[in-house]
Amino acid sequence: DHEELRGKIVAPVSVFSGDSRQVGSPADLMHATHVAIVAAGSGNNGLGTCGVAPDCRIMPVQVSQGHGAPFIIILAGIDYAVRNGARVINLSMAKPFKIPGIIGALFGDVHKQYSDPNFRDSAQRYLLRARKLDEVAISRVLDAAEAAGALVVAASGNDNLPGDFGDLCYNPLTIGVGNVGS
Repeated sequence: DHEELRGKIVAPVSVFSGDSRQVGSPADLMHATHVAIVAAGSGNNGLGTCGVAPDCRIMPVQVSQGHGAPFIIILAGIDYAVRNGARVINLSMAKPFKIPGIIGALFGDVHKQYSDPNFRDSAQRYLLRARKLDEVAISRVLDAAEAAGALVVAASGNDNLPGDFGDLCYNPLTIGVGNVGS
């Protein structure tokens, strides 16, 4: 509904609603709206902003409600975008690194483990093993994107984890982006 994006939205979908209705509070959806405006905000409409590619359209594919997303849902979102003709796929999100199940109950959040020097080595081993396990699924989805002529741009991550832990930005079929500083 943002005025900078009116007339620019094509084939929207949410994995949570199964249709074009985005699910979540305005705060949950704010990041995606901000990124879409930076990418393709209208410009020349008296509102004071202009995206870097104002003539482009946006295909919102909601795979998260602001709390991270299961990795398989992120891959399904990429697949949806490719099948619906996206040419650039922006993943302004990081893979969640919460350890599931009993092990997670014992060891908790990998971000916290990595930030503690006493647990950094074990957290790093876990993250690298997890990346290896997801490699086959990632490669299949990204191979299909490349074959369709779509470019995938992936955030290198958040929370001061090294960017090469981000499975998507580590893959040679993506462009990994990030920032430094506060």
